[in-house]
Amino acid sequence: MTISTIDVAVPRSSYVVMIGPKLLNDVGHLIPRPQHASRAVVVSSGVPARIFAEPIAAALRLSDLAVQVIELPDGEANKTLATVERCLHAFARIPLGRDDFVVAVGGGVIEDMAGFAAATWNRGIPIVQVPTTLTAQVDAAVGGKTGVNLAEGKNLVGAFHQPSAVIADIETLATLPERERRAGLGEVAKYGFIADPVILEILEQRPHDAVACVPDLAQELVSRSVAVKARIVAADERDVGERVLLNYGHTIGHAIETLGGYQTFKHG
Repeated sequence: MTISTIDVAVPRSSYVVMIGPKLLNDVGHLIPRPQHASRAVVVSSGVPARIFAEPIAAALRLSDLAVQVIELPDGEANKTLATVERCLHAFARIPLGRDDFVVAVGGGVIEDMAGFAAATWNRGIPIVQVPTTLTAQVDAAVGGKTGVNLAEGKNLVGAFHQPSAVIADIETLATLPERERRAGLGEVAKYGFIADPVILEILEQRPHDAVACVPDLAQELVSRSVAVKARIVAADERDVGERVLLNYGHTIGHAIETLGGYQTFKHG
């Protein structure tokens, strides 16, 4: 399979989303390095932290970067200001400079929190998103929305901060339990309903392959979903017009997640 590349043409902050198999094998070359960077941090949690974080850090060290891995608590219940503060204190101990950068490795929770930490550290430093879940590859890693939850509601605190690049290796989806893959397909179906009916046709024709994230099918579904989001985000970065379409299903979904304490129900 060839790599799919999709441009997110946000004014003044455009970047490329790369989608395909075995991208992490070449991640040291794919991650864009800011010109004067001397340090980087890899922020991760849970299974991605155990499997992917250190190999990515090792690849970056080959470019003469000083790289540290920061592991944060896993799960939506830990998507809080307290966790981001913990991350920022780790940045300070390094210390991470204004010319340095962050690499977020994991699912939507890590993509959101690491993005928020990067948006606020030294008033904003670059971040590269390396999403390892289906939900993160088609949604959280693309578009520049970052943030955390409060007891009063989901994603009430955050910032718009576009990544420098998104690297979505579809082979990471094999590490997910079936429930996580099904949750991700909820976001995939959203894009079918709002803009690309071919996605719905694929899901109807190959439902078992979709749940299994068979590589060729996963790459097409992720690419089609990202293409829809990229077009909408480029036209409405700040969520004041057309981008509200991307919230399809989220109003009631976020309420259900909040009532379940972010532990009972999955986002999808």
